Amino acid sequence: MNHLLDVENISVAYVSNGKQQTVLEDVSLYIAEGESVGIIGESGSGKTTLSDTILNSISFKNGTVLGGNISYRGHDLLSNTKPIGRQITYIPQDPASSLDPLFPIRTNFKEIIKTHMRDSSYKKIDNVINDALTKVHLSSEALNIHSYPHQLSGGMQQRILIALALLSNPELIIADEPTSNLDVTTEREIIRLFEEIRTGHGASFLLTTHNLSLAKCFCDRLYVFFMGNVVEMAQTDELFSNPQHPYTKALIDAMPSITEKKSLKAYAYSACIYDRKPSGCRFITRCREKNDRCVIKPEERKISENHYVYCWNEMV
Repeated sequence: MNHLLDVENISVAYVSNGKQQTVLEDVSLYIAEGESVGIIGESGSGKTTLSDTILNSISFKNGTVLGGNISYRGHDLLSNTKPIGRQITYIPQDPASSLDPLFPIRTNFKEIIKTHMRDSSYKKIDNVINDALTKVHLSSEALNIHSYPHQLSGGMQQRILIALALLSNPELIIADEPTSNLDVTTEREIIRLFEEIRTGHGASFLLTTHNLSLAKCFCDRLYVFFMGNVVEMAQTDELFSNPQHPYTKALIDAMPSITEKKSLKAYAYSACIYDRKPSGCRFITRCREKNDRCVIKPEERKISENHYVYCWNEMV
């Protein structure tokens, strides 16, 4: 299996109130060609920070890479000073704030086209825009490219962001909570669109989300994040059928079901406050399965092929 992206033991810190707080701790993952990988976990677990680090934009958010390596097809991304937008593109979570409100849709497209294409004549730009909009099922009848972002619905804005991401025919698309502000019907349409892009263009995806239902239907493999750490990783079907980490089990238990009646379990909640991290296992303050060993940071334990967990308890 050829790896498109390799993240090896990445640690990242932010400076807050004059103190350096580590928010990613020795995180490792990989994405193969044509694969969809998901990162799931609650807000503040480090999902977006990892995306920013892969895109080498973490320094713009007052972040610092403390250690580790990130490579794309064997090339070091962290030391790369040239734009990699042609190979790796990004779909942010909030289309309303990601599109420039002062300019019409055509201008938003034009800036990216001029960056990636030598021939940026007026006719060429309009042809490229129409082709990109067709890929995301937006026709010229449905959308006036001279409209401003605020004149469009949230679903149309998100489709435009996806079309912008496809302009350079990328090999890897990083989608950060791409449906968080959309209704359920539009969310499903966006996921179907991602499936079309994956099968039709052969693109790989890194999807960050706290929506487990979305991750379950779209991703091949999943990484579970908690407080800047990977606590479990597995093939999607394996993770949902045989979760091993107490946090993974808690997330799955909290999923609503329309086919079965189940009672929600209450867990002691503590927000991801990084300057108050417990020693050892980061989940220890919430865990119902904790024991004396949990004061030591857990080691990786293999459950099956491509299924690993960081927990001292051997759960059935």
